[in-house]
This record gives sequence, C-alpha cells and structure tokens, in this order.
Amino acid sequence: MDDGLLTAAAVLHANGNETEDSITAVKRAGAALGHPLTPEFTWDTAALRPVESIKATPLSINMARVEATTQAIDDLENQRVTPEGFADRVRQARDLPAAGTLLFTLAAVVGAGGLAVIFGIRHWPALLAVCAAAGLGALLRRGLGRYGAGAVAQAFAAALLAGVIGAIAVRLNLSSDLRLVVVCPCMVLVPGPHLLNGALDLAAMRLRLGTTRLIYAGLILLGISAGLLIGLALGGESLPATAPGREISWWLDALAAGVVAPCYLIFYSARLRIAAWSAAVGALVHAVRWYALTVWHVNLAIGAGIACLLAGVLLIPVARRYRVPFAAVGFAAVVCLIPGVYVFRAASALAQLAFAKGDAAALLVTGAQDAATAVVILLAMVIGLLLPITAWRLINNRKGAS
Repeated sequence: MDDGLLTAAAVLHANGNETEDSITAVKRAGAALGHPLTPEFTWDTAALRPVESIKATPLSINMARVEATTQAIDDLENQRVTPEGFADRVRQARDLPAAGTLLFTLAAVVGAGGLAVIFGIRHWPALLAVCAAAGLGALLRRGLGRYGAGAVAQAFAAALLAGVIGAIAVRLNLSSDLRLVVVCPCMVLVPGPHLLNGALDLAAMRLRLGTTRLIYAGLILLGISAGLLIGLALGGESLPATAPGREISWWLDALAAGVVAPCYLIFYSARLRIAAWSAAVGALVHAVRWYALTVWHVNLAIGAGIACLLAGVLLIPVARRYRVPFAAVGFAAVVCLIPGVYVFRAASALAQLAFAKGDAAALLVTGAQDAATAVVILLAMVIGLLLPITAWRLINNRKGAS
C-alpha cells in the first residue's frame, strides 16, 4: 500500500483535525489510489485496516499541515497529482512549521487584550498588564518548547508567570476582583480544539479516543489552574471564587470577538487567507449571543449554544468551498466562548476549601456551581456545532447516493 496514504492519516490525526473529517479524507484518498480501506484512529495510532498502522498522537494543533494534506488528497482525487507526487506532497505537509514566534506572540498579546475587552476591562493600565503577561507567556512557551517541554509544562509556566504579574497588578491597584489581568492571559492557553474534538468524538461514540482527548485537555487545564493559583499565591493574592460579571455594549463585544478570532487561527498555525471569515462570523455570533443574553434573557449555556449553531451553519459551507478544515475556521470563531474562567474559579474555590477555617459550605457550593457551569456551556457548544455538522454530512451522503 502507498506509504503516502498512511502518512496522510497520521498528519490529519496528529494535528488537530476533526476525526470524522479525517476518516472521510483518508477514505477518498484510498479510493483514488485503488485501496478501499477503513481508517481507524486511537489516541496514539492512525491505522488503515486490516494491516497497517503508524504512530500518531494528537498533541499539537497545526492546521496548515491539515490543509496542505487535504489539498493533496483533493488533487489526487481529481488526478492533478500522481500517487508518487501525492506521497511527496504529504511528506512536505507533515514538515510544515508552526507559526513563527513573533506572530505567535503578537497573537497572544492581541487575543488576550480582546478577551479582556469582552470580559469588561475598564482601564488602560490593566489592559497593558494583560497584554504584557500574555506576550511574555507566549515567549516563555516557545522557549520551553525548544527544550522539549510538553503542552502541560508550557501552560503551567505561562500561567505561573501570569499569576505573578497579576499579583503585582493587584498590589498596584490595577486589577479588580475579576482578576482579568490574570484570567485573560490564561484564557489564551485553554486547549479549545482538544476539548471540542474530544466532545465531538464522544458524540460519535468513539469513546476511548474522545475520553483520552478530554483527559489530555483536562491535564492542560489543570496545569493552567495550578500555575495561575500558585503565581497569585506567591504574591500573597488569590482568585476570588465569586465575582460579579460586567456588561459591555453589543458592538464592543462583537468588535473584540472579531479581533480575537484571527488570533486563534495563528495559535492553530492556520493560513490567514480564511481570517476574514472567522473574524466576521466570530463578531456576528457574539452579537447574537449578546442579544440572546440581554433581550431574551437566556442563560450562558443556551447563549453559547446559539452562537455555535450559527457559526456552524455559516462556516461549514465556507470551509467546504475554500477547502479548509472546519476545525480551523469554525473553532477560531467560537473558541473564546470556552468557559475557562469558570474552570479557574472552580479550582480556586477548591484550593481555598482545603485551607478554609470554619464553615466552608459556601466555597463548596460556589466551586460546584462553577464546575457545573463550565461543563454545561461546553456541552451546549458541542451540540450547537454538532447539529449543522451532522446535517451537512447527511445532505452530502444523500447527494452521493443519488
């Protein structure tokens, strides 16, 4: 069997592509090569049943590799490339680099600043502190990565730095009880694609793969939470378990979301030719979510679900039209809705509970509420994305059968 096919399966699986899309793409390539097969993906392998498998673990997110591999499969299917040329193209895709350090750092700065605006930051000094913490954290992550540190260690170190900077900001009266100076630089560390892909795998009954993806994402979240809380503690501060949110105008929410979405494309090492779509749809769904929360008075989970449903309806055709991974363009538009802040507050409540004096029932209830809120919002987001994805696949299957 052509080794380019196995390499293509490994590249798609290892770089954050949605599993069902990977299965479909590999089947198309196999049919074009005259190798009817059944692709199977586990946490650490990509297999072409019945005989071949290759080690591939979905630890990184590099959508440029996914897009290049998908394009090679399209060209093979349309006979624009030979099998030998296909294998060469796939190997080239496998070796594409991640986004450059300067661009990655700029995306972290702008992304964290945009999230701070969405969460209601009010003062320029605090916003500058957010941007500085995010930028330094991005540089630290890339530096640690060069020495072989994994995603959990990188996230812990960047969150620890953000916690220390946040504690200093609190001492200088630059941060409110929301602790946005700490929370926003840590929000850009949240492994949104791993969480969404894991949940989508569970919905498709790929239980082992989905569970393992979520465990891996959970370890990164644990590293972020630990770094954040330890950094604050080193400065004698903490993350309040409860803090009132702030409302902002709809246009500011939409504008900030439109700025944040392309930053996530850079985090995913995606090609920026689709940035305008992610930005426009990200702004639109945030405006719709704002309207649903403010006018219809729905809860946060329903608001996030509506936003994801709309993003899926609008961006799935775009992804198919321009032959780009929906996991790039779609996730970038909605991933800032991932409820990382509730995870951090739940972790803070549990940490405070361990050392609380007297009646700690309020802390326990607060931590449980925040954790439950995070789970329900993530579930609503997955349902919102899954409905248009499933509908699109059913329509395509009917077209293919007719």
